Amino acid sequence: MNHITSPPHALNLFESMKKNYKLCKENYLKDFKSHHWDVFPENYENILKNEDLWKSFLRNQISLGFNDSLMEVSNKRFENNNDTYWQELKKNDTNLVDKKIVSQEKIDNTLSIVNFLLRNNDPSFLLKNLMPDVGDPETTSLEIRNPDNSNIYFSVNYHDIIEIYYFLHLQDILMEMKQIKKPIIAEIGAGFGGIATKIKKNLDDCKYIIFDLPEVNAVQNYYLSNVFPEKKIIGYNEYKMSKNILKDNFDFLLLPGWEIKNFKRNSIDTIINMRSMMEMNHDVIEFYFKSIHRIIKHNGIFFNANRYKKRDIKLEDYPYDKKWKIIKSQQSEVQTNIHILTTKRTNKEENFKVQEYL
Repeated sequence: MNHITSPPHALNLFESMKKNYKLCKENYLKDFKSHHWDVFPENYENILKNEDLWKSFLRNQISLGFNDSLMEVSNKRFENNNDTYWQELKKNDTNLVDKKIVSQEKIDNTLSIVNFLLRNNDPSFLLKNLMPDVGDPETTSLEIRNPDNSNIYFSVNYHDIIEIYYFLHLQDILMEMKQIKKPIIAEIGAGFGGIATKIKKNLDDCKYIIFDLPEVNAVQNYYLSNVFPEKKIIGYNEYKMSKNILKDNFDFLLLPGWEIKNFKRNSIDTIINMRSMMEMNHDVIEFYFKSIHRIIKHNGIFFNANRYKKRDIKLEDYPYDKKWKIIKSQQSEVQTNIHILTTKRTNKEENFKVQEYL
């Protein structure tokens, strides 16, 4: 794949990223960020000024903490609780991994997931949903042998192939959303925008809202703007000026997480959280669940894929109320410490207890 550089509108894009980030900082909700995410440099504005750094952001400090391809580098901070190591990484302007995957363990894990997907799905599903080269991700080259003995060559990113696995479990939800005119989907903690990209490519008329930390919103703005230069991507600035944001015309709306509390009751069709609530503290999880219970529509769907336990955060303790019906509950086949739980909102109490489905 050819390397994709910044689009012609890059100047406007970086100005938008800076403006929205500054506004978020001015309105930052106290204690909203958990200790896990207390890692971004104080001078994050300098990163927003370094346009060259963004061209390979999936291999450098910008995506540390929400990019599985960098885990082998970033997880060293947990050795002897070495927070200094993490802070030093965040100051490093060089690429932290090579373009080609060199870790045999990572290659083997990537190949294992690819083989799982190919055993259970047509190759077109995999090939259709591979990430583009935006952000210059680390990849390994693979090939598929067709029945006629011809070969299909492609490159795979470790983080992306994991997301394709979880995206597979969203297919039934997408089928339901296709029955709704301009469905509204919200994702809490969206990483750099990988799942959002796959959903938008498969459900073009949806409005997609992301609630995340301001620093990560900036990354999502960059990534989605490069993947979808023709789509309307708006942020906190436009949101603040709007009288009724859900009536406005947009494809993606990128907001700091605390703004979820200001959305109207019964306004969202589907809510997704994938591997990020496990990184939050109890108060932030409680905050999000109160909003989820309020803003999700009757028969709306909540897709929750998170660890059974991380630190003192347990999936069985997530504060679901009783107005849910179970749609799917299973252990992840590629990350066995993760559980996939899909529920549908009801108007009456169903005595739902999350512990019964884990």
